[in-house]
Amino acid sequence: MANPRDEILLGIPAGGKHTWSLNQESAPNFKDLSEIHLISDQQMIEAAFCPSARDFFGPLPQLPDHYSALTNLNSGAVLFTKTARITKRYQGEDLPFNVRLVRDATSVGLIIDDDHHQIHKLVLRDRRYDGTNDATPPNYHKMIYGKEYVSPQSLLIGATMWGYSSPSDIVPGGRRAVEFSIASADPRLLLKDVLTKKRQRNSENLWIDDPEKYADFIDDPYQEIPRGNPTDENLSHWYAYWWQITSRILRGKDGNPVPGQAAVKSFSGFFDYMMENSANLLYSKGFTHFSGVPTWTYVRDIFLHKGFTPDDMRKHYIASVFIDSLKKIRIPPKFQKNLKAQTVEDVNSHSPLIPWIAVLPFALELNPDIKPVFTDPMVTQDIQDDFNEFFAAVKETVIDHYGNIKKYPLSPESNLWYSLGLEDYCSDEIQP
Repeated sequence: MANPRDEILLGIPAGGKHTWSLNQESAPNFKDLSEIHLISDQQMIEAAFCPSARDFFGPLPQLPDHYSALTNLNSGAVLFTKTARITKRYQGEDLPFNVRLVRDATSVGLIIDDDHHQIHKLVLRDRRYDGTNDATPPNYHKMIYGKEYVSPQSLLIGATMWGYSSPSDIVPGGRRAVEFSIASADPRLLLKDVLTKKRQRNSENLWIDDPEKYADFIDDPYQEIPRGNPTDENLSHWYAYWWQITSRILRGKDGNPVPGQAAVKSFSGFFDYMMENSANLLYSKGFTHFSGVPTWTYVRDIFLHKGFTPDDMRKHYIASVFIDSLKKIRIPPKFQKNLKAQTVEDVNSHSPLIPWIAVLPFALELNPDIKPVFTDPMVTQDIQDDFNEFFAAVKETVIDHYGNIKKYPLSPESNLWYSLGLEDYCSDEIQP
């Protein structure tokens, strides 16, 4: 069996232990499936492996000559991978990592993980089938679209588990677009280690009893929402994690993580390095655009700053109106002095407050009438009262007059696409 954490390492929702199964299926001729596979293994490594990551890891290990097949038991997708182990000595400890080259019908990528977190990742996916049934793994069709669909093409989609078969996913005419998915976390400063040390020193008011679970929540708060068992107790537990980080921001503390962050810092220069090198590589293979779905509101801000434009102006408008509405939320008087702000809009624009508020409606939709109660013995009545006040202000903003919950437009069946022309990002000497 494959590593039981593989479903997390590849960014795929876990469905139980050993969700990936090794099999003897021979790798297809990838170049017959997509021009993305004109990118060689070495070119993929060079595009993904930025100098700061190279300085830490050193030379990558020798990878196998042939790809091995992994079948996802939840989705029915098949992923082909070359995997090797590498150990890095740091502060007297041996830190083990998996180095993986991955391919499926329309994707190629490099992923380095530590059996728990994606430490360094770049996956490039040809969007040629987006808007059709072939773009979504077979078993996910029933979950997302309410119907079953199996084709030889969809059986090979494994690098990402997401829905791409909505008409809104169709790539605008004339484009040959590639979606990119990245992750970067410096393993010397993982949040789980930093938070554990803070808890041991009691250097902060951490009422969360398990710093590692708290770090997992920060890494992916969407994944931690108890959709399978949304009892008041389970939801209150989620809100306690949410309030631990949000109240820290409101108290004016520095160094607050954003949602989706696994380490205090990433490998420096990775995004710009990836953009430049991948753009040159993809443009030389005939592709015309980078595409991405920003999971978090701050990633959307980065996209817009880098020159990405929306594929769908209506969805872009919905996102903009939603984010603008969050800016009008009133800060509780108790925190206004620390923040020097009366509303969220007055808070420093680099603050992660809006990204964290934007996560909350995805939990709130499971029970809009909930009154979360924190049961941890370290939670004082003041902490509960502060939460109740801010929670009420957020609810007043995100629930409309008809009882509908407004959310940042992110869901498997309705993706918020942004794209950037590769030609504008490439070196002059690069030719398609």
